[in-house]
Amino acid sequence: MLLRKAFIVLAALAACLASAQFDAMGMMRKMQTAPIVLLPMPEVKKELKLSGDQNKKIGDINKEFQKKNQELMKGSGGQDLSAAMAMGTKMQEATDEASKQAVAVLDADQAKRLTQIQLQIIGGPCLYEPDMQKTLGLNDQQVGKIDEIKDGESTHMAEIMQQNQRNPKAMQKKMKEARAERDAALLKILTEDQAAKLKDLQGPPSEAAKKVSERFM
Repeated sequence: MLLRKAFIVLAALAACLASAQFDAMGMMRKMQTAPIVLLPMPEVKKELKLSGDQNKKIGDINKEFQKKNQELMKGSGGQDLSAAMAMGTKMQEATDEASKQAVAVLDADQAKRLTQIQLQIIGGPCLYEPDMQKTLGLNDQQVGKIDEIKDGESTHMAEIMQQNQRNPKAMQKKMKEARAERDAALLKILTEDQAAKLKDLQGPPSEAAKKVSERFM
């Protein structure tokens, strides 16, 4: 699948560039949970109860999105790191534009539930986003602790990728364990009220989010 190839490229970038200058892991996370990526999935369509007309419109948007990404992948420059970085940035821009178009097809309740599904898939790293930090009312000390975890995660995940390149199952297991530890550490930073507010923003547990999390995150 085209997007899977793009995610592999971004994962490789994350392993090579555990740097704040190019947040490959953050970019990959945003692309994986973008509306245009989630909405074509059967489990998400079912949970949102999309109509036939909505499915068609989103399908047409997705076809154009896939076509554009295919063109970007062809011009990515193979193994050249700078070309891969440029490709990643352009793909994020294309993802944002297609996602905007796709969300416009939804009604208010569907858009709200999609946001909840996204937050559930992302998990703890949603706290990396300044908008979420502001919504939850985090103080400077809390933000500082979150930044430390974010910086450490980039390095740790890069090490796991590099050390387990020839053992995908071991890599998947260790990354899953690392993410669970990360999420627990991030949630400990929140006050009880902030944690409750985050849970409310995530909404009721989503079966679609659970399935997608197992596949992506």
